Amino acid sequence: MSSSDYPSSPFQIPTYRLAYTFTKPSYPPSTSIHRSELEYLPPSEDEITIEVAAAGLNPVDIQMSNFWLFNWQKTNVEKGVGQDYSGVVIAAGTQAIIDHPHFTVGTPVFGLHITAGTGSSDATLSTHLNLNPSLPASSCILPLPQPLSFTDAASIPLVWLTSYTALVEYGLLDTTATSKNAASTLVILGASGGTGSYAVQIAKKLLGVGTVVAVCSGKNEKFVRGLGADEIVDYTKETVLEGLRRLRPEGGYTFIYDCVGGTEIVYEYQSLLDWGGGGFCTIVGDKHDRSEVGGSFTNLLYPIQPLRTFLGWLGLRPRYHCINLSPSLSYFAPILSMLQKGTLEIPIEGVFPFTDKGVEDAFRTLDGGRSRGKVVVSVRELKERVD
Repeated sequence: MSSSDYPSSPFQIPTYRLAYTFTKPSYPPSTSIHRSELEYLPPSEDEITIEVAAAGLNPVDIQMSNFWLFNWQKTNVEKGVGQDYSGVVIAAGTQAIIDHPHFTVGTPVFGLHITAGTGSSDATLSTHLNLNPSLPASSCILPLPQPLSFTDAASIPLVWLTSYTALVEYGLLDTTATSKNAASTLVILGASGGTGSYAVQIAKKLLGVGTVVAVCSGKNEKFVRGLGADEIVDYTKETVLEGLRRLRPEGGYTFIYDCVGGTEIVYEYQSLLDWGGGGFCTIVGDKHDRSEVGGSFTNLLYPIQPLRTFLGWLGLRPRYHCINLSPSLSYFAPILSMLQKGTLEIPIEGVFPFTDKGVEDAFRTLDGGRSRGKVVVSVRELKERVD
């Protein structure tokens, strides 16, 4: 394939697509992720093709590029990275047009395309993406609302859905009569990161939680308070456990949402939570290594985690859950109401170019574990809609 085969301007059907992929897992990502020229396949009847404007990166992308199960593959299949995207629909299958008439050619969109663990090359850190909006893994897709930019939009989906899942499904916060949440006291561990920064906003601005206690470093205190946090535990001045004990309300916390992982708090959550319905939810698990896969997969590696869940189910201790997000469009749609009200802050640590150095720098920033908000790769400059 020659560079002359690739469209010089947007919204043209290509003969191939450019993507960042890996074949065998390794760490850090720069040792495995490389630029690939992959065949462009037109969308099937149920699919749409999106020309990608921007792709958001998440810790799971690092973990997947180091996922040991991929070592068992006998062939060097190119595996894509990235799950968040924004872009413009440039082609659609006949059934997709019927089933999803609001995603016609020329429509700017953003959403989540879950490929983690599948080994698929059709991930979002790519110039073009084929997906089926009717499948759960790709159903979280929305038209791009004004005045949201492609860059901002690509930073939202995974972290929003993860936090919304945790707070609503497992935190049992009320999404209809939000006044009921005013008596709740919620703790967010890792409040300045991508997932935590959205958790603060969802809890305070959307669900009306009475008190949000955010754990972060002192340098991020102003930032996190600006998102809606009421109290701060600065882990550089005291241990997290000391801070949470100091701020613990009478009767205990309603819910602890862990975006960090490890075991510093997990052995003490029983003494911190309200035993009358309180819960601890982690999206990481007991693991300490950032390069290892987290979420519900760790329930297989750390049997103590499902045991905690079972004991909580029996009522012998407060509830415990180690989870992944739920790809529900009903969870994704509330983004629009916050955007319309102008209450959603979109924290972005950095925007990087779609080049070898840009992608390497993006992963290095993400892997540092101190990002304030999201890391985004700008894939291509696109206008809002095809003429």
